[in-house]
Amino acid sequence: MLIGGKKVCILSRPIVESDDFEYSTDILYNEVDKINYVNLGLSGQSVNTLNQTIKMLPDAEFALVVDHSVICIFTIRERMDVRHLSIGDDIDTKDLIVVRDVLKKFQN
Repeated sequence: MLIGGKKVCILSRPIVESDDFEYSTDILYNEVDKINYVNLGLSGQSVNTLNQTIKMLPDAEFALVVDHSVICIFTIRERMDVRHLSIGDDIDTKDLIVVRDVLKKFQN
């Protein structure tokens, strides 16, 4: 797949299934870092899986894929100690709105 001039390879099976999404927030703003972001709540098992993945592949980029379309690409820079993932520090606001809207569809 070609995303913004960047080639990415997507696994045939997701690392984290959409059933593991527990909630998503509206767009939030971090005053310190001056960035917009969305928090995606994850199950405990999915956090363990992501931590194992970043331990084995520390420079890996992750893709949020919905209906065979890549919605965004992001990195996890350090071990996750909380059960949510903040997405947005490397996504412009227009694209973050799309991410938020897609994630809202998976609200439990």
